[in-house]
Amino acid sequence: MAGNGLDETASKNQIGPVDVVASAVDIALFLPSFAGGGAERVFVTLSGLFAARGLRVDLVVARHEGALLARVPPEVRLIDLGVSRPSRGIFALIRYLRRERPRAFLSALTHANLVAAIAHRLSGVEGRCVLSERVSIEKALQRGKRPLDRWLTVALGKRIYPWSDTVVAVSHGAALSVQQAFGVPKKQLRVIYNPVDIAGIRAAAQEEARFPWVDDYPVFIAVGRLNEQKNFPLLLRAFRRVRAHMPCHLAIVGEGEERRLLESLIRETRLSQDIWLAGYRDNPWLFMTLAVSLVCSSDYEGLPNVLIEALALNLPIVSTDCPSGPAEILEGGRYGLLTPVGDEEALAAAMLRVLTGDAPRFDYDEAVARFQPEKIADQYLNVLGVSS
Repeated sequence: MAGNGLDETASKNQIGPVDVVASAVDIALFLPSFAGGGAERVFVTLSGLFAARGLRVDLVVARHEGALLARVPPEVRLIDLGVSRPSRGIFALIRYLRRERPRAFLSALTHANLVAAIAHRLSGVEGRCVLSERVSIEKALQRGKRPLDRWLTVALGKRIYPWSDTVVAVSHGAALSVQQAFGVPKKQLRVIYNPVDIAGIRAAAQEEARFPWVDDYPVFIAVGRLNEQKNFPLLLRAFRRVRAHMPCHLAIVGEGEERRLLESLIRETRLSQDIWLAGYRDNPWLFMTLAVSLVCSSDYEGLPNVLIEALALNLPIVSTDCPSGPAEILEGGRYGLLTPVGDEEALAAAMLRVLTGDAPRFDYDEAVARFQPEKIADQYLNVLGVSS
């Protein structure tokens, strides 16, 4: 398969763009890669749910890499465009769409959504085109982008997003941000929560795991990419306040571009023996079950899956009330403690409340019922116009 971006270790269900043969594809899902983020996890889950109903499903990626690659169900066909980023694969994507003519085309993440909508329009394929947004767009654009890049993204979004049949947002807050940033009319928007395999998570969490500490002090845990959005420096400062009152530890599960910054900050806190950067873990739930609480310190989100996963594991939650998602998941504080964004003192106070046994008590099964995979799959199939 040389020449199409694949190597000899390619999985059996994977083919490159040169190898695609005519077939009746029901649903094609498009992602930049299989990086271990929330959007990628959701799409891998959705692909399996669709395939389990007898639908023919393709997962199309710009580049064939990422921690979640091994989780793609064998019934789902992988299409590797063999490019470094979605924008460089637009013509390959057009060729794929014209050849396969999927009944429905679904993409995620703003950059990939723009490419998907353009490719779908230029391909002339009649199937439905659905874009999905996973975060608060305004907040995402404020971080890590130059003014010209922000302006260009907004200008393209306002022009291109209306080309889609529907824009799915993972929360009501995310839907509002799409409406405000890109001018997508309300009638074109649909809110669908992320599917979370509650039973699977609970089963996976039964395996044995250990934190690196030998004592029995309580452990707070955070799970997510080590990037600016998650604001782990805020969490480190809040943890230092908590540690000054009570013995405890902090484990951060995830990997990303801010690892070196966090390592430096941990050294500055002089709490290196109490803080563990665990790196990416395929099964973070093993460690979540050992923790006293999950803490989310994000500046913005869409619908953070890890909060739903924590509810599934009966784990108390402390989260910033960031736009958007945490307040919806926790129903305004009914299912967890919410604190103002960027307020380390309030975050530390909420963490101390957990240590003193003052966290909310509720029915965890009731809290996660909204996110059952089959319900979410039904909602997506309705938007995609595909029946199983």
